[in-house]
Amino acid sequence: ILDIEPGDSVLDYGSGTGTFLEMAAAAQPESTLAGVDNSMKAIGIAKIRSAVSKSSISYACDDMFSYHCQVLEGRGMSKVFSNYPLGMRAKSLCRDSYIDKHLLGASYNRPMSGDWIFNNLLLDSITPQGMAVGIMSNGAASNGKDRDARKFFVENGFIKAIVALPRGLFAPYSNIETSLVVLCSGGSRSIKFVDATSLGVKERRGVSLDRDSIESILDFLATESEYSKESSLDEVAQHDYDLFAPRYLQKELVIPCPVQLSSVCTAICRGSSVRAAELDAITCPEDTGISYLNLANISDGSIDDRLPHLSTLDPKLEKSCIQSGDVLLSKSGAPYKVAVAEVAEGEKVLANGNLYILRLNQQLMDPYYLAAFLQSPLGKAALARIEVGTSISNLPLGSLSAMMVPQESPERQAEVALTYQAKVDEIKVLKLDIENARAELNDLFGTEG
Repeated sequence: ILDIEPGDSVLDYGSGTGTFLEMAAAAQPESTLAGVDNSMKAIGIAKIRSAVSKSSISYACDDMFSYHCQVLEGRGMSKVFSNYPLGMRAKSLCRDSYIDKHLLGASYNRPMSGDWIFNNLLLDSITPQGMAVGIMSNGAASNGKDRDARKFFVENGFIKAIVALPRGLFAPYSNIETSLVVLCSGGSRSIKFVDATSLGVKERRGVSLDRDSIESILDFLATESEYSKESSLDEVAQHDYDLFAPRYLQKELVIPCPVQLSSVCTAICRGSSVRAAELDAITCPEDTGISYLNLANISDGSIDDRLPHLSTLDPKLEKSCIQSGDVLLSKSGAPYKVAVAEVAEGEKVLANGNLYILRLNQQLMDPYYLAAFLQSPLGKAALARIEVGTSISNLPLGSLSAMMVPQESPERQAEVALTYQAKVDEIKVLKLDIENARAELNDLFGTEG
């Protein structure tokens, strides 16, 4: 992608033992190559490799930010690459003078993810005609707290392309899902999005990109296809500056009689996050009429009959108690769990903070109808389109409220709801049969003949 040519100056931030630079030197020996890494051991190995291959790569053992301030300030490189550290928070990088000088004065709020600080460094390290490639987390490409940084990069034309990479590409070292970002010094009026998540060769502990996969990515970057699309900056703005490539290539979901979820709810809120120590202190064996609903208590569309009992309930937490007819949806960890609450009169059930409580206007929508939709392939696809997260997917409350759901006729809703309830009841019976069979199996040897 960098297309290194004779006379190019090339820098690898976080160069490790020099693998990328050695490949670059072999492909284009007339380029000037440099690497920076803060590991003295890695730099030592890289220097030995360079001496053996006679690649003439220069290496510096340094922090990449201080290297920029001390060596590159006022000049840039033709091509820059970095497979920078994943999963870092911006606040962990704020001690460096580079952050104070270059980022605090930027016209966007300090991002949550360190990825955008690294991307800012890549931009500052190239010439006006230069190009940079970085590997960033998908969380930084789509989460809400990095939106201002993404908007700044998009509106200033700093992003040429985004390539969503296969899941497991960095396993077993990291399971964070990643995208490759192609940066320029400005002026880009569109962004090429490539979905390469289905490419690669599956291995025992992850995925690798073979030559065919790499050639496919290069082809997708050069053409329009079912896996690639050129999107205007206006279209990116309409997606609220989300840079997760598959979202620009998804086929339109055909939802019957679509309405926003918030329009059929009287409330959409989270349960209450009670600390484990506090929960242990109020959990008791007696049935007090107060129970606690964990995510683990939901399976196959239903809630366990036996929930942990609480001795007391802080009045401040009562707003997080569920009511009959509430649709419960797990906040994180696809596939998402769904169930409809059935609470006995006089009982109180406190929902865990990992659950969303969807309180419907039941004159507009049957809760079992909505639960059936959320568990259907169409509903799962709708949820997948709003999920975000670096390592664990989760559903933002605002996006969930705006998600489109079907609102068919009352007769159709009742028909779907009855069928859904019948299947949930059938699963409960089957589970009871399995539980009884397991008990009989465990007691089989001691049974008298």
